[in-house]
Amino acid sequence: MVDYKAKTKNRNFYVYYTELVLENADKERRTTNWSDKRCKDVQMLISLIVELDIKKRTKRGDENNPWTMALENMQNDNIISNFLEGYFISTENGIHTYLLDRESLERLSNPKELTQNETMQTAFSLRFKDGMFILGEYQGNIASARRIAEYFNYFLMYFKETGMLVTDIAEIRFHHKIDQGFIDKINGFERVNSVEIGLEMLIPNQPRQDAFSTLANEVSDANIGRIVLTLMKKDKNGICSAKIKDWLIKCCDNWSVNRGKLKGKACPGYQSEVSLTGINVKKKCALPVGTDGEVFLTALYEVMEKMNEEIELLVF
Repeated sequence: MVDYKAKTKNRNFYVYYTELVLENADKERRTTNWSDKRCKDVQMLISLIVELDIKKRTKRGDENNPWTMALENMQNDNIISNFLEGYFISTENGIHTYLLDRESLERLSNPKELTQNETMQTAFSLRFKDGMFILGEYQGNIASARRIAEYFNYFLMYFKETGMLVTDIAEIRFHHKIDQGFIDKINGFERVNSVEIGLEMLIPNQPRQDAFSTLANEVSDANIGRIVLTLMKKDKNGICSAKIKDWLIKCCDNWSVNRGKLKGKACPGYQSEVSLTGINVKKKCALPVGTDGEVFLTALYEVMEKMNEEIELLVF
């Protein structure tokens, strides 16, 4: 039994929907349904990473973006478990503390040197039935969903090439979904003038066949962290709701959409502008901390498991 202190610390949670991407014989990307086989493949992938030496499982940025991240532990390693849980330890230059040696990721005994950087623990909980992924992080944490996806995909390719992992998974990505409520808000408008969506990362899903895939191919390799697409009205009547839905579905099929905004002439009693972030709403929870000021991982996992049991996958 963990001896919890009375002191608590606020912890932020971000919720993502994890997709697995496969390639067919023509190397065209397509998203597949989450399955029991692929759940076990993901679990095996993470198990193989954890078994590596700390130096081999540590990934770093470059000289212009100096960060360090490593998968440290995995809980619930029973192959029939409902959840897979673990955490990353990470650090980044410019954050001062006495806790970590950046090269070895080992905790040190309080040297208080400017060369030391803050250690961050980023816990995660992966739900096997559909791939829901909960990430518990502080604002500005190094282990972002994007970097974690890159981290997993690096080792996915490594273990497949070495024959240590046999799987048809080609890529793991964290995909944001806009929920049905965003579409329902259209009922609060007499006329919708524009629909705006934010894209955190562009991923071309197919060869250049239309404007969507052409745009994805043109900018996917550029150093772009966020891009906004806007559907504008063509006449005074605004945009019909069916066209909005079709457009949003097409965008979500091609890219990871992380927020949306509706603008127009509102019905009486409604807002003329509505913004939604969809499923990846940031949540905050107060958790007990130990004598070192860190949140107890056991308490963190309990909250994340409860969230993972209650959250439904929101799609439209």
